[in-house]
Amino acid sequence: MKSAIRRATPDDHARVAEIAAEGDSTDSDPAYLSFVAEAGHLLCSEIDGQVVAFGGVVPVGEIAMVTDLFVARVARGSGVGGRLLQALLHGQRRSMTFSSKSDAALAMYRRAGMEPQGRLLYLSGMAIGGSQELVEAEWQHGRIDLVRYFAARGALVTSDSVATPGSGHLRVHRLVGEDAVGTCERLLTAFDAGNTVDICVPEAHPLAGWLAKAGFAETDHDMLCCSAGVDLPPDLAALHPGLA
Repeated sequence: MKSAIRRATPDDHARVAEIAAEGDSTDSDPAYLSFVAEAGHLLCSEIDGQVVAFGGVVPVGEIAMVTDLFVARVARGSGVGGRLLQALLHGQRRSMTFSSKSDAALAMYRRAGMEPQGRLLYLSGMAIGGSQELVEAEWQHGRIDLVRYFAARGALVTSDSVATPGSGHLRVHRLVGEDAVGTCERLLTAFDAGNTVDICVPEAHPLAGWLAKAGFAETDHDMLCCSAGVDLPPDLAALHPGLA
């Protein structure tokens, strides 16, 4: 049995999407994979010439953010995921990821020095309506490459929020600032009542409690795993679970 880890190419995108789907992830389209590869690294693991796992990492300041790590069913339990994680984090001193709640995944990240620190809640609720539409504005925070990626895919960018509207649906990708509740309320009132809103919020952030009172329900959660000394910025109220 011959194994290898190498950089992923666009020719791998279809196989990578298959592996991601086996892990119940749909966030692996070519644009997403290309962004990860360009902003950081996207690696594949092969056994006997067949891609059986992939993983990505992007820089968040001086922190290595593991965006994805999925192993095909046929290769689970073989240690390929751990080896791929080591390759992704080679030379990195500080790291973080949002892991599934799988015991195997959490154990792998612990072995890499990333301890669970708290939950990231996947919340779903309804827009409120009744206010004027949001107006695009210049983003006032960091991660401008990430914001431009979402904007290129149709997201509406304001000074403190990034969200993609769809037919009867709004997906909030990023919300930063001291007045997170006020920013979120402006989003909810700017779109017609009855539109579904999906947003990922750290459980410890006050916005999570406010959204619960507004009728938002938890549909899933991930675990924040990070190395010593790594914390989420206190003004980061909503984020993308893969890209942070």
